[in-house]
Amino acid sequence: MLPPRVNQASYTYPWSQYVTAAYNVAAADISGPGGTSIVTVMDFTTIPSIPGADTDVYGFWQPGDLTYPSNRGHQMIADCLTAFLSFS
Repeated sequence: MLPPRVNQASYTYPWSQYVTAAYNVAAADISGPGGTSIVTVMDFTTIPSIPGADTDVYGFWQPGDLTYPSNRGHQMIADCLTAFLSFS
């Protein structure tokens, strides 16, 4: 899960509730072999994290775009994905 890109304060529910809902869906899944879960959550809102585009001071999002990750943002996503797949 990537963090909300812009206007985080305008969301009906706090972002943490969306994250919790995703984890609950994964935990409730029993579609795998022997009733195990085959759903997992890759959550960028944990450490290390990518800030929302409207609060990004690190250059993870394209300047003036607020929608697409920059090269630096894509590298961070790749690094996190590699770590996630290595430990899942």
